[in-house]
Amino acid sequence: MANLFRLARSSAAPPPPSSNLNISSPTEPAELEAERIAGAVMRMPAPAPVLHRACAACDDEKKVHRTASGDGPGTAPPIVGRVLSSPGQQ
Repeated sequence: MANLFRLARSSAAPPPPSSNLNISSPTEPAELEAERIAGAVMRMPAPAPVLHRACAACDDEKKVHRTASGDGPGTAPPIVGRVLSSPGQQ
C-alpha cells in the first residue's frame, strides 16, 4: 500500500495548459447563444419526484420482521462499558 502511495505521489504532473488558447468575445453569436440557453436551463423548474407504489405482495416483502436474539434489548458486550468509561486517547 505504501508503494502505491509513493507511486501516485511521484507520477508525472500533467502538462501545463497551452499558451495559444483563443478567448472569444462575449458578443460573438456562439457566446450569446450559449448565454441564452444557459439562462433558459437555469429558469426551468425542477422536475417533480416520481413516486412508484409497490403492489401489496411486494410491500409485504419489504417489511422488516424482527426476531428476538441475544440477551435482550439494550445489552452490550462488557467492553463497551470499559471503552465508554475510559478517558480516550490524547
